Amino acid sequence: FGVLFAVLLHNRRIFDRLYPVIGNRLMAPAAAGLLLACLQFDADLLLIRFLMALLVASVCVRADTVLHPVLNWRPAVFMGAISYGMYLMHMLAANLARILLGHQSGLDVFAVTLLVVTIMAFLSYRFFEAPILRLKGRFQPGKAPEPVVRPAAPTV
Repeated sequence: FGVLFAVLLHNRRIFDRLYPVIGNRLMAPAAAGLLLACLQFDADLLLIRFLMALLVASVCVRADTVLHPVLNWRPAVFMGAISYGMYLMHMLAANLARILLGHQSGLDVFAVTLLVVTIMAFLSYRFFEAPILRLKGRFQPGKAPEPVVRPAAPTV
């Protein structure tokens, strides 16, 4: 659904037709509320996935939704920084949460999954991604690597 929204919204004519609905200021909180209700009541996975994509699309096409103050909150910005790791590890965390709680769905499964995947993604970011990201400037064409500065050897 995310790819479908991206392709559709990339076309100006289709964007202009969809914007009155997806770009409505209240669409993001409505999609978020419906998503939480669907998660609590174990709704069809297809509907949950659609609502997730709709939520992302609605906050991307309009920068002043009711949810944007929450998205600019420091914990949300932090989660944005580690979001790739969250994407990669969310199913591991969800499966662990399901085993720990003894059932498959519900807001408690969502909350435990969120906590576990945030910890996993932070550790991955801190000890794996960030060190690699610090090296990326060395591989950009036309940019010389910064010299390594070492203190002079002490003289005797």
